[in-house]
Amino acid sequence: MVTNNTVRFSQFNASLNRSSEGQLATDLSTPDNTQAQAVAEIIQLNNPDVLLINEFDYLESNPLQAVELFQQNYLSISQNGATPVEYPYAYIAPSNTGIPSGFDLNNDGTVGGGNDAFGFGFFPGQFGMLLLSKYPIDTPNVRTFQEFLWKDMPNSLLPTISTPGSGTPWYSPEEQEVLRLSSKSHWDVPILIDGETVHVLVSHPTPPVFDGEEDRNGKRNHDEIRFWSDYVTPEIGDYIYDDDGNLGGLAAGSSFVIMGDQNADPFDGDSFDNAILQLLQNPYINTNSIPSSLGGVEQASLQGGANDNHSGNPAFDTADFADGSPGNLRVDYVLPSADLQITNSAVFWPEASDPNFASVGTFPFPSSDHRLVFTDVEVGEINPFVNGVASGDTTQTSTVLWTRSILPGAVTFEYSTDANFTTIVGTETANVTDINVPVKVNIDGLIPNTQYYYRVTDVNGISSDGKFSTAASLGQQTGLKFGVSGDWRGDLAPYPAVSNADEADLKFFLEFGDTIYADYGSPVVLNPDGTEKQQAVTLDEFRAKQAEVYGQRYGLNTLGDIRASTSILATIDDHEVVDNFGGGEDLATANADIQALFGASSGLQNDSPLYENGLQAFQEYNPITDQFYGETGDEVTAGERKLYRFNTYGSDAATFVLDARSFRDPALPDVVDTTDATEVANFLAASFDPNRTMLGEVQLEDLKTDLLEAENNGITWKFIMMPQPVQNFGLAIAADRFEGYAAERTELFQFINDNNIENVVFVTADFHGTVVNNLTYQVEPFAEQIPISAFEIITGSVAFDPPFGPTVGEFLTPEQQAFYNALPVANDADSIIDDKDDFIKSVIDAGLSPLGYDPVGLNNNLAIADGLIDATLLQGDYITTHTYGWTEFDIDPITQRLTVTTYGVEPYNREELEANTEEVINRQPQIVSQFEVNPTLLIAESNLIVGSPEADILIGGIDFDAVNDIVFTGAGTDEVDTPLGGILAGNNRIFTGSNADIIFAADGDRAFGGSGNDELDATDATSYRISGGAGNDTFFLGTDGRALGGEGNDIFNVLEGGGNIIAGGEGADEFWILSDNPNTLNTPNMITDFEIGVDILGIRNQGADFSFDDLTLGGNDIMIGSQTIATLNGVNTSNLTAADFAFA
Repeated sequence: MVTNNTVRFSQFNASLNRSSEGQLATDLSTPDNTQAQAVAEIIQLNNPDVLLINEFDYLESNPLQAVELFQQNYLSISQNGATPVEYPYAYIAPSNTGIPSGFDLNNDGTVGGGNDAFGFGFFPGQFGMLLLSKYPIDTPNVRTFQEFLWKDMPNSLLPTISTPGSGTPWYSPEEQEVLRLSSKSHWDVPILIDGETVHVLVSHPTPPVFDGEEDRNGKRNHDEIRFWSDYVTPEIGDYIYDDDGNLGGLAAGSSFVIMGDQNADPFDGDSFDNAILQLLQNPYINTNSIPSSLGGVEQASLQGGANDNHSGNPAFDTADFADGSPGNLRVDYVLPSADLQITNSAVFWPEASDPNFASVGTFPFPSSDHRLVFTDVEVGEINPFVNGVASGDTTQTSTVLWTRSILPGAVTFEYSTDANFTTIVGTETANVTDINVPVKVNIDGLIPNTQYYYRVTDVNGISSDGKFSTAASLGQQTGLKFGVSGDWRGDLAPYPAVSNADEADLKFFLEFGDTIYADYGSPVVLNPDGTEKQQAVTLDEFRAKQAEVYGQRYGLNTLGDIRASTSILATIDDHEVVDNFGGGEDLATANADIQALFGASSGLQNDSPLYENGLQAFQEYNPITDQFYGETGDEVTAGERKLYRFNTYGSDAATFVLDARSFRDPALPDVVDTTDATEVANFLAASFDPNRTMLGEVQLEDLKTDLLEAENNGITWKFIMMPQPVQNFGLAIAADRFEGYAAERTELFQFINDNNIENVVFVTADFHGTVVNNLTYQVEPFAEQIPISAFEIITGSVAFDPPFGPTVGEFLTPEQQAFYNALPVANDADSIIDDKDDFIKSVIDAGLSPLGYDPVGLNNNLAIADGLIDATLLQGDYITTHTYGWTEFDIDPITQRLTVTTYGVEPYNREELEANTEEVINRQPQIVSQFEVNPTLLIAESNLIVGSPEADILIGGIDFDAVNDIVFTGAGTDEVDTPLGGILAGNNRIFTGSNADIIFAADGDRAFGGSGNDELDATDATSYRISGGAGNDTFFLGTDGRALGGEGNDIFNVLEGGGNIIAGGEGADEFWILSDNPNTLNTPNMITDFEIGVDILGIRNQGADFSFDDLTLGGNDIMIGSQTIATLNGVNTSNLTAADFAFA
């Protein structure tokens, strides 16, 4: 469910100030500083979501050093059993304290020292401020007011400060011209809380004491407090300017929380004119709840002194000052805007009997003389899980459920087949120990082709829902729709280009590499000076980049919506680590800069700290199983992370998701001069080196094995998901693509061609634009092109600036660029250069033609490739390179026709997004390209035969011609008979649906029994493929066919035929492998999934005395005499016993 989000804002003057510059970092460099331990314990006990620490020294040379040390050595370590707390976001900036003014501001006759600085301090940054947050800080939109001049505040108190007993101004005209208002600084820090922005307004006004009768500090304190009152009041703060010169106060209607040690009590102490009432009586501020404590009351009573004469309620005190004067006061505040509802507030000041009192104590204080103050407020309606919920790696019977919670403790995953969770199928629990690390659970025992719903509940009982659908079993054709895209930068979130994908009813969505840009700056990873870091290095930095793209921004989380709506597949490209890395590259041969970046001077890149950090964060933030290669015998893959995935979706499709980075050899040098024939020839020759690999030998062999299995199992479409393009683009920047590894490219394409693997689609990414083309290969450089019946579509990007088209435009001559810039974006089907995409197509084709490569598109082919792919362009063109978007693949369950639709939005850059947020994030995806492809052996619609809901008997040659037909009987107990006679007979597709059906198959038929106890007879047929689907089915096999039992206890009868490949599927199956003279078998039959102790092998008609002892068993074979009658794939037949056989 969605709920209001309660966020704890907290203020703590922690007295983490030191007398010398850099001393704080030194003190925090070990975990042994007792004061820091006490401060950290207090923070851990209260667990704020957003925390301001006053009096935290700022070190100009390395501002984040002390911050990181405090987090690492204190907050991340349990103090006295308290739960560690993590703040992934921090903001720290310079303070006026200790900055010399050059004037004698205290009028003691000398210039210099703390009293003459712009803010009291003995070095710049002493007594500074630090803001910590569990939520992202919108750093680019932070406003600071450190240099705002006091004189520029209308009607300020500055001119009223005069030397006692005279009308002489305390500050000279020259001093008044330069004196800054802030004694430290004032900051407006926007915090992004799942789409809502809350402005945290922080400061630490000077104490109203340590002066004389002129009351210069009291009046400065007054106006420092007034600053925020003016800033949040519409129109009143129009005079205010920030350090970047931007004018004006806070935008009307903005939510905010004012936090800080204001050094002013509303009733007691020495503040000027009850200064704090400027805030407490401001109607734009919510003061309905006053934080209080029992300890404040107790200590005021125990200490006496000035406390006895105070007007204020000691329960509201936040500081334990000297007993004589001023006594304990309320000086620390957390004040939300009026639109934010307060749900709780308190001052952390336990009574002396409380075990937690020790961290607070009495003078000399173990932590600070101030007490932590918090206020809990409700912020908007948000998903309580900051990166959403997700499922992934879903198969027929299993999935992975995932989430990230910002609250430590148990997370419960429930799943059901009912959207209302009336019946819970199962429950799993994971424990959040580090709020920056997501949790996931593996779920198995699921039902194929079933819609599931899941509910994730955190430790506080707050829930969020998602859904996924399991894949259909092999042998079923249910259709398939899925989505693919990649390449999204964190600074361009929240990705309107995919805003319609969550409603597309997808079976899965493939997150296709460059899912973060670790080597591009964004607000979540900063340098010590506060600038955006251009390369993530540490594990925490990679985690921050991952969390950024799956989090909410500007009220949207489109990727989170997708991940909750369907199952996820995911793989990497290069930017999950660094641009153009190659896992198989030896760092010993790299230069010093590369070695420093990867954190190692030897070993492979895929064993380096940089790679390991990037890949660990990738696996943590994706709902995928954590798989690793074993001892492969290959140094590059042994023990490494395995992202390769092979999945099947009924008999509609198989997917093969590849990792094209982790195992690749170093890239070749790119061709610099494409007109230099020698350079070109050398590059092409080197690319055909058979010893170079992009995929790694182990992954390539897995792919080939699984491709062949998918083809043999009668699966129609095979989608090879490779993050790098495989089509020819020519010499430009070819080294990084599959063209730079041409020998391996040829090996894969030739394997597909030689094994007649049909309906192969390469789905790729990385180019930041969509280009579709059919595929050819060569056996060596400059040899003839060999076409294959496969094509490629490049998908994406979701958001990378600039897209492919404008990127190409940067390399044009000035004349070409002027022509290109004048063209509209108006995607059309022709190649007339009247729009930008046609121009880009012409540029690509100009690079392909000299090398004899196939031009762009499925409608413009080399003569040798023409006609291999039956495609029709429906909308747009086969190229679209000026949009952000994603691609949908949709397989029709009956015709198996594939429709490919690419959606896009107008691209944008970061400046546009931040300046015109509403317009950009509301851009709606539109179809920019759509085409359909008929698979090989697809039957024309005119040859579709559809039965009735009742029992049908369809006889070939009578009811239909039984030549290249599709027969779909539907419900009822049906019989379909396709005749064997005639040279054109057969090659039908038969679907009988539910109930117990009978199918007589002919040569080349593909028959699918569906549910029910079916009988499939191919006794006299060859080259057939038959599948029983669900139910207990009976098969009669012919020659050189394929048979799949599917679900249920099936019976396979081999008669005279041989050369069949048989898979029983689920259940206890019987394989009657011989029914005649064994010598009539020219080729033995193969069983791919025999399970000892479950399945049975049967032998008939060999005589009454024939028994187990008459068999010869060895290797994978079963023999009678010298004749092999069956081969059991993956089974050593010497382990078989008589119990595994039946004789009749």
